[in-house]
Amino acid sequence: MKDEFFDRLRLQVMGYFEEGHGHGFDHIQRVYDNAIKISEGEPVDMDIVQAATLLHDIARSRELLEDGGCHAKNGAIMARKLLEEMEFPPEKVDAVCYAISVHRYSTGIV
Repeated sequence: MKDEFFDRLRLQVMGYFEEGHGHGFDHIQRVYDNAIKISEGEPVDMDIVQAATLLHDIARSRELLEDGGCHAKNGAIMARKLLEEMEFPPEKVDAVCYAISVHRYSTGIV
């Protein structure tokens, strides 16, 4: 996908993040930048990497502020809706949502 899509996605998700609790948008940007570097030369789908990293903590503030349950599971649900609305390739949505749902270390999923 083109960079313009990920620029639009970044703008869409920025509003979900608050500064001051360690998981503001600056955290998302660091994870995104690191994922791009780690992925260089690897046989990965960069659309999935980019979308998953931008969206991985989309439900984090909900979890912290509203006791909204596991942000990884809720984030996968929220990400699916947003990606579908933005016409992300449907064949890649499941992989993005899976990555988001299992990214939390405390879930014990390897």
